[in-house]
Amino acid sequence: MQIKVIGRNGSASFRAEGNETLLEAALRSGVDVPYNCASGSCGICKAHIISGEVTKLWQDAPGYGTKQKVGDALLCQCAAKESIEADDLVLSLSGAISQNSAPATRPERIPATIVRTDVLGEGMLEVELELDRPIRYVAGQFGLFYFPGIVGGRAFSFAAPPTAESRSIVLVVKRKPEGPATTRLFAPDLIGSRVEMFGPLGHTTFEPHRDGHLLCVVGGSGVSLALAIMGAAVAAGHFRTHRGTLIIGIRHAGDLTDLAPFVEMVKASGGGLRVVVALSDNLDNLPPDWAPAQIAVETGFAHEVMRKVMEGEYTGHVAYVAGPPPMVQAVQRILVLEGKLPGQDIRSDTFY
Repeated sequence: MQIKVIGRNGSASFRAEGNETLLEAALRSGVDVPYNCASGSCGICKAHIISGEVTKLWQDAPGYGTKQKVGDALLCQCAAKESIEADDLVLSLSGAISQNSAPATRPERIPATIVRTDVLGEGMLEVELELDRPIRYVAGQFGLFYFPGIVGGRAFSFAAPPTAESRSIVLVVKRKPEGPATTRLFAPDLIGSRVEMFGPLGHTTFEPHRDGHLLCVVGGSGVSLALAIMGAAVAAGHFRTHRGTLIIGIRHAGDLTDLAPFVEMVKASGGGLRVVVALSDNLDNLPPDWAPAQIAVETGFAHEVMRKVMEGEYTGHVAYVAGPPPMVQAVQRILVLEGKLPGQDIRSDTFY
């Protein structure tokens, strides 16, 4: 089935199969349409139907906004109706179609097996999957994961720095109350389960050839992005010539009981990386010896702690922000208004 999308800077066409969303079909075909969360919440991939019809997979997706208009279609939550003829589905985009060079790997659906899980804290889990075939990805990218019996894909960032080619994917997942996907991931009989991944996806990536000092502020499942971005920077020797600051926002110490990966990054950075845990609960509740000497601990929300430790130091930084919407918005506001960072140097992933 042929689909045409019209962006601010031109148009592109691609074919869609019956089992994929319009976003998946576009990206699989090398058409880089605007998107962010890829799972129905942000609204970046919203389009308007000029001709033809779509099947809406999630009618009330938050990305439509409070006043959904006739003809609105989220590319990540719509499929082309199989009954329409070729060239009948035409959509206009609010943004531009990227003219950047092709990614290292075009996203595709790949079956995978869950092979390991480790508890990282209260409601935090590390999950390792083995893909049926290897992929290449860039630090900061993510995948959409499809679970049997659960409608729609769930976005999770890859938590390990990329290798040249790998079949192993590691995720750090925060339990979402009443979320069917995270409920499944926290189930005791998870090992051996089969899922499908569509990926790699995302533009919140580390570019060692051009990025300067690094600031990474994360909360919840955003820990995945921190492990990938800062881990890749350490592996590239980036902190031998640049500074790095990682701020991890959690509610209390029990949310993240394993800080060993961050200690190893600090040690391997040669002194160029500092890691600060922002606890929104009082420090008086800290268990003995919870924070190793290499990790600083401050009281406050992530954006408050960032303001304190980064005062006067924002110039020359590229900022990575990942976490729940209130945290991301608060951090972005400070980066723009106080840090004076240009928009292209603020890279964000929001976990809804």
